[in-house]
Amino acid sequence: MHRRIEMDGPDDELKELADTFDEMLERLDRSFESQRKFVANASHELRTPLAINRTLLEVQLSDPSSSPDLQQLGKTLLATNERSEQLVEGLLLLARSDNELVDRRPVDLAVVARQALEQTRTEAADRGCGWTASWSR
Repeated sequence: MHRRIEMDGPDDELKELADTFDEMLERLDRSFESQRKFVANASHELRTPLAINRTLLEVQLSDPSSSPDLQQLGKTLLATNERSEQLVEGLLLLARSDNELVDRRPVDLAVVARQALEQTRTEAADRGCGWTASWSR
């Protein structure tokens, strides 16, 4: 993306085409750079409120006098906050890696589904919903 033709020679159709191509690459390069900077800036701006949320939730969860419902709510919110923090970290990684994934690894969807079920189990039970699942792992 950073290389250009930079054709020398007479001002003919080929030079005009090469110059047009170079200008197009320059616009694309600026656009990608602008997008990368935006993602990085937005990610940094999101880190602070997420860190504050995590701290407040951890303080509340450490209070032994809080009710079981409040403890469960705090745990659910903390798990949600952790997922948001991971998303922001992923955006930062993507912005730093020149829009390419550098760390590819398989994801066990059973683990993701199990975490989602555990986070909503108490709320579902409170509303009269229930389920049973057998996990192979």
